[in-house]
Amino acid sequence: MIKIVENPPLVENYKEFILVKEKFLDHSICDQLINEHQTKVSAGSSINYRGTFNKYNLDKNHYIHNYFINLWDEVTAYFGTKIDFIEPYNIKKYQFGNFYDYHVDNFSSILDRKLTFVVQLSDSKDYRNGNLIVAGQDMTREKGSVIVFPSNFKHKVDMIGFGERWTLITWAWGSLFNRGY
Repeated sequence: MIKIVENPPLVENYKEFILVKEKFLDHSICDQLINEHQTKVSAGSSINYRGTFNKYNLDKNHYIHNYFINLWDEVTAYFGTKIDFIEPYNIKKYQFGNFYDYHVDNFSSILDRKLTFVVQLSDSKDYRNGNLIVAGQDMTREKGSVIVFPSNFKHKVDMIGFGERWTLITWAWGSLFNRGY
């Protein structure tokens, strides 16, 4: 029998449902990824434009995958879930006037984007505004930090007021959380 409760508590602080690993990547790796993006663009590689930012998809065999192998185990343990696969990492660049309004990253199917994985590549002093806000919470701007959250959480990037904001992003796919696995 399902129990009935009056006025169940509402979750108001989603921060406990977000995994943050401060300074996970060394600054030199962050700079190397930014430089790689700029080199590919200047060499004529295609960049995918969507909304008010540009992004470059990394090859599936890119060396950056090796830096996150053990972290993915920690992520699945933290969220008490399993994932089936991740999309290739991509580098996103936001510059003056760019933003991404509130959205979710999942599509609401049985197998779907389950977790959003964001790495802060640029130094917070290199841009003004441009905060990543997840479920109403400002996220860290510390270079090299990783932020992981359920893909159905509303999030946005505020408009950049000055400089450039660089991130590395991917999405983990799996069965929906409410299916119990």
